[in-house]
Amino acid sequence: MKFTAIKAYSILPLEDFPETIEEDDDDNNIVPLDDKIMPTVPIGETTCRIKLLRPELPSEMQLENAADLHCAINVKERIEINGEKRLIQKRKTSHPEWNKCWDIGVVPGRVLQVLLLNGTTPIADATMRQMDIISKCKGENATHVWINLKPAGRILAQVCHISNPGKFSNLLTIHK
Repeated sequence: MKFTAIKAYSILPLEDFPETIEEDDDDNNIVPLDDKIMPTVPIGETTCRIKLLRPELPSEMQLENAADLHCAINVKERIEINGEKRLIQKRKTSHPEWNKCWDIGVVPGRVLQVLLLNGTTPIADATMRQMDIISKCKGENATHVWINLKPAGRILAQVCHISNPGKFSNLLTIHK
């Protein structure tokens, strides 16, 4: 498959994140692949809209069936417990589809973990500050970014920062 060159900013995964603490809930913090619900975005908050376009993997990580690749997103909040900074995952893991937009409210200290999965097996991931993603945005216009993964590879995404999104439902917001 041949792709045309796209001018895109690069976002590197960070290494300085504290340990993640998962909040206890009855659902074990996992959303099934067919249940792609994102949290409600309150009226008046700014929103980060993300569309994951495609993965790019080095030859040694190429899979026979690239159609099995999908992403999981963990949204984490930075908190301080007894003077130590921690990340806490309050929301369920979501599984956005390729080429479909999803919205996440902008919160100071919010961190996104993007996992590239082959079926249920993680093959690469990146953890980044939400503000690093937003800093690449040019107003409310879509901006292309490469999310660099560890141990290798990257994901091309479109992102935009929406100032006043208005009212959203609980469902994943999909835009064409």
